[in-house]
Amino acid sequence: MPISRKTREAVKEELLKNQPLMDLEIVRRDLFRWLEQLPCPDGLSNGWEDSVRVFPVAPEEVNLTQGICVRLTLRLNTSHNRYIIALMESLTPTSRGVYFATVHVNWREEEFRVQELLEKTYVGHFDDALKAKHNIWTQTFRIHELFNCLNSCALAILGHELRKRPEKKEIGTSLSHPIITSTDFPVNKED
Repeated sequence: MPISRKTREAVKEELLKNQPLMDLEIVRRDLFRWLEQLPCPDGLSNGWEDSVRVFPVAPEEVNLTQGICVRLTLRLNTSHNRYIIALMESLTPTSRGVYFATVHVNWREEEFRVQELLEKTYVGHFDDALKAKHNIWTQTFRIHELFNCLNSCALAILGHELRKRPEKKEIGTSLSHPIITSTDFPVNKED
């Protein structure tokens, strides 16, 4: 007896719904293995741990079927800019196993404070905190592609940091024509 299309759709939807959410331990471990390639900035008492924030899966998220949740953020600072690399996942059952990485740059001070407050009080609802106007890179990845994804994020940051070499300033003024000066040497008295 053939299976109806409606039954097939229901079975497929149920199988997809039971797909696990992001395995934070694997992603976190791989993120720190990737960070080992970089020198840890001075002033971080716990090494890279101070720059990484993890948002565990809330119990109510397990049964959700839509929305995007931030799972990890990595803060990086350069001499000119502040960056956040956010690793996110979609709760849509058909998207499970495919994650997002975004790189955000230079939050204004008030936006930065709102983001910090949001991270401290995160309860599973992440509405419009990472704004697209600050985004310099977005990429999808699977867990085994995290290293390549983070390398792409680093290249995006490097590309954002590169600047044209400053023009060389000339010291003094250049003369358009030489000035002839007469020399007056003293006469030798022995002659």
